Amino acid sequence: MLSLSLVAQKKIDFEIIQTSAVCEMCESLIIKNTLAFEKGIKYAEMDLKTGALGVRFRNDKISLNRIRFLISQLGYSADSLKADPKAFEALHFCCKEKHE
Repeated sequence: MLSLSLVAQKKIDFEIIQTSAVCEMCESLIIKNTLAFEKGIKYAEMDLKTGALGVRFRNDKISLNRIRFLISQLGYSADSLKADPKAFEALHFCCKEKHE
């Protein structure tokens, strides 16, 4: 019975995170270079027109807040979490296009 309740807790969630990403380089940095290597991330896809990042993840391996934090540490905002200023300054100029 205990094993059944543990299996039920391992849930895959889907959330949409609003980011400040604007180009394919942003998408690559967030998804291919970062989220692809995080345990618990099952799938991520970005809509560059809106900056919306759809993420499917195991909530027993990674939290939504951790995903937002990882994105902010790359220099992008993630929902209400602001981008890390030093990381933002290190971004390519086109990745800062809509912010300046």
